[in-house]
Amino acid sequence: MTSTTQVLAGRFRVQVHDGKVTEVAGLEEDSRRQVREHAEAHTIGGLLRRLEQARKEHAETAQARYAADGHPVRISLDWSRNAVDDEALYLVSAYTPAPTG
Repeated sequence: MTSTTQVLAGRFRVQVHDGKVTEVAGLEEDSRRQVREHAEAHTIGGLLRRLEQARKEHAETAQARYAADGHPVRISLDWSRNAVDDEALYLVSAYTPAPTG
């Protein structure tokens, strides 16, 4: 996942089990520093809840693009076009669902 927010910026590998983040690894030095400082990454479900909340709050931008299998590949949020610190962009570049069975 690539995240560009005030709180979490960089490239991360996020592992999720039973709907909870179980491991976050930064993929470059700055993102590794953020992980060491306990920055929180979201699950895909968490990102979709943020998107829905932004839509309920009538954010200026609350958009998503989805892969053919239905998971989001891009979520873009901006609560106020006039504010400079409330934008968020999440890119999901690789997604592997857990095996079933």
